[in-house]
Amino acid sequence: WWTDAFNLALQRLGFGFTMVSDWGELEAALAGDDPWDLVIVNNYYASTMVSGLDALVGHLDGGGTLIFADWAVYSYPHHDLLTRLGVTYQSTFTTPLDFAATNPDHLCFRHPNTISALHWNQDQSTRDGQIVAVNPGALQLAAFDGYPGSGAIVQAASGRAVFNGFQWTNFSADDNG
Repeated sequence: WWTDAFNLALQRLGFGFTMVSDWGELEAALAGDDPWDLVIVNNYYASTMVSGLDALVGHLDGGGTLIFADWAVYSYPHHDLLTRLGVTYQSTFTTPLDFAATNPDHLCFRHPNTISALHWNQDQSTRDGQIVAVNPGALQLAAFDGYPGSGAIVQAASGRAVFNGFQWTNFSADDNG
């Protein structure tokens, strides 16, 4: 699930990275002595381990940063991680939805490229994203078409975590195709 685009983006941001391919490896990496600048969880395949979610809560509570997307949010709708991410699970959808910026002036839509909408062009699996309510204090950055309060992208109140309600693998097009 790793792509050259991810690698290039991290290089442009000046981040080195360690890639793990399962929840057990993630837990071990987070338990190590080295601090993490940023953890990115982008799970579209593996079964989610609650102990891995607990490790991410510990990472955030310890001052860490996180970008999080997981196809299986429906399986742990009341986990503390979702609270830390600033969202409350509502439902899962099974056909990808386009989404657009609700806060188009936010830095994430302006640097290094201007993007205001993303359009799905693949339907990879049976669960393609989540509709979530945005908790008080969190900032909705994008919403799914037809669901104005859906939290397609949400920045947690802490400013140190981002929840993505979409599955990236369904998207390879933006405003300019």
